Amino acid sequence: MAAKGLAHEIFQNFLKVRRELGRMPSRNEYLSHPDSKYERKEIEEAFNSWTEFTMAVSRSVVDEVIEPEPLNVLFLDIETSPLLSYVWGMWDQNVGLNQIKEDWSILSWAAKWMGSKEIIYQDNRNSKNVEDDKSLLKGMWELLDKADITIGHNIKMFDTKKLNARFILNGFQPPSSYRQIDTLEIAKKHFKFTSNKLEYIASQLCPESKKSKHENFPGFEMWSEVLKGNKAAWDAMEKYNKQDISTLEAVYNKLIPWGGSINFSTYNNTLDTPCKCGGRYAANGFSHSNTSRFQRYRCNICGSEMRGRDNLLTKSKKKALRHYTR
Repeated sequence: MAAKGLAHEIFQNFLKVRRELGRMPSRNEYLSHPDSKYERKEIEEAFNSWTEFTMAVSRSVVDEVIEPEPLNVLFLDIETSPLLSYVWGMWDQNVGLNQIKEDWSILSWAAKWMGSKEIIYQDNRNSKNVEDDKSLLKGMWELLDKADITIGHNIKMFDTKKLNARFILNGFQPPSSYRQIDTLEIAKKHFKFTSNKLEYIASQLCPESKKSKHENFPGFEMWSEVLKGNKAAWDAMEKYNKQDISTLEAVYNKLIPWGGSINFSTYNNTLDTPCKCGGRYAANGFSHSNTSRFQRYRCNICGSEMRGRDNLLTKSKKKALRHYTR
């Protein structure tokens, strides 16, 4: 069989295995598959190397019709009411449970799906009892039940746990499982900013999207006026909460090339490999360990990196490296 004909037969056999698996098989998966007809040596001789073979396959099947599965990524931020407690002074207060007059609840939330322009918002201004947040929880529960990934600033320690506490207290079942990206966690892990507050980070990295200061109701005044039913204060909270989402998304886009361990491409069975910012990867040199060499890729938008999984060193090189230790 001519080399060109052999390459075509190998190519078709590989695609057959791929269709059976419903995804691109790894090298070991293909070579060990019952329907695989060719040895690695035959493939590398026909295509010069395994890397060139997989690149040829990727170029040829990139337009193959595989229905994309939606990836639902949700930016969210909640606002809660404060505890109302009896205290004897302003400083060093250790409040006991029997000193709490009114417990906290959810006052409002804002959210936005990645890729959408709409900011979804709900608050409790029209409730007869502002502490009754069940309708707010239902709206947020439905979003979380749909989400694959949620994003927030301090979301792991605050928003998610606060919501879960209110869910269980109000008789909700847990929403469907989702993963989380916390921009505060990324900021603390990779940087030493003067402050890790969302407002400060935004003012330094994306001042055009910095948080609102709700000047008409500075500091705690907005919360106290909201609890009194002040319509203007509720309007200010809506603006404040929505602005937090715009700021969060802008900060996320700045920080995500530096951190965030979730691989978005595993949520889709297409051959496309999107970055966490929505960009696409292109080959960009190589990444090395003491015993391996991998293809490195860089996002064309945010600069985030990832690497391939196949060790590109030849068999003889890998064998030679096994003779040396450090």
